[in-house]
Amino acid sequence: MRTHGPAQLKPRPLRNWTCAMTTVPRWLTRIAFTIAALCFAFVAFTCAEQSHYRAAAGTLSAAVRARAVQQPPLLESRAAAPVPTTPHVEMINPVASAVLTAAPGLLGELNVPHLRIATAIVEGDDATALRRGAGHLRGTAIPGEAGNVVLAGHRDTVFRRLGELQRGDRLRLTTARGVFDYRVSRTLRVRPSDTWVIQRSAAALTLITCYPFDWIGSAPERWIVQAEPLASEVSGGQR
Repeated sequence: MRTHGPAQLKPRPLRNWTCAMTTVPRWLTRIAFTIAALCFAFVAFTCAEQSHYRAAAGTLSAAVRARAVQQPPLLESRAAAPVPTTPHVEMINPVASAVLTAAPGLLGELNVPHLRIATAIVEGDDATALRRGAGHLRGTAIPGEAGNVVLAGHRDTVFRRLGELQRGDRLRLTTARGVFDYRVSRTLRVRPSDTWVIQRSAAALTLITCYPFDWIGSAPERWIVQAEPLASEVSGGQR
């Protein structure tokens, strides 16, 4: 009779822990690369869109200055507010029409000569408008009308040098209606709830961005630049 020894268990294959440990990092790497690619694509799209609107605004501005004709003083709005005596210019130009069609929402160009800033002005202050340039706050005056023209922009893009503006600096707005020059009257810091800075009846220009400029995340304050129209200037770019 054969004597059987202890039952020999069949050894189980060892799990390939090395493979398991390398699989997770591979998936993480793929996810990280996907996120990075999407971020890069968004940044590239934003830069391209902003460049397109900046170029369109420059083309419109050049066309207005090239073929501008002097017109009577600015029209009063319903609220009998003071208006600049600077005559405005009216453009009847197929170039302007083509530019405005190619860049939906484009109103014109904001130019700060001594800082070499030129950015598109786009209707609205939503994310899309602010991605394209400086946004015109809906409900405020349009350049050429009585009242306060309010423009907002991101502190890390089109308005990143807004803090360098000082009293007396000149600003220029160019739209299909003409060329409008302003001089900075003051700069100030306010809270987001201080909406009184945009509630002005007299003709003026107000630029708004978040503050501090180097703040990471949602900034706690707003940087304001207020400017008055140059009533003694002649529009049309002939200076």
